[in-house]
Amino acid sequence: MLNVTNDLVPSQTAMLWSQEFIDALSLARHRTVAEMLATDPGIIETARTNAERWLTSGNYDAGESYSVSEWLPLLEATRRDELIEALTSPSQNATRMRQSSPFTGIIPKPAYRILRERLIQEWSRHAA
Repeated sequence: MLNVTNDLVPSQTAMLWSQEFIDALSLARHRTVAEMLATDPGIIETARTNAERWLTSGNYDAGESYSVSEWLPLLEATRRDELIEALTSPSQNATRMRQSSPFTGIIPKPAYRILRERLIQEWSRHAA
């Protein structure tokens, strides 16, 4: 297992904190969620519950609330194609939406760690 703090040189560690890497990790995570939807459509209800809870918490400013609320229409059964697009597209709009994703915590932690480590290793080869 890769130890992020000890096994990477400074340029690689800096890469992990870059917006580019964070966006790539978010895209990989959301593509995994899109795959999971095929076998567990209940994920959508969890995401809807997350978004609604966040919006009623009062912890967000207007801009953040707008970003979270953008997901709610996509969580309707008739909008599945648009939801998959938001989860899997590398477009600027989808990347922006994923920054306020209600799909947080959907991927089990062990699976997320594996996904993250694979991406770190892939990016580390290019940063070295």
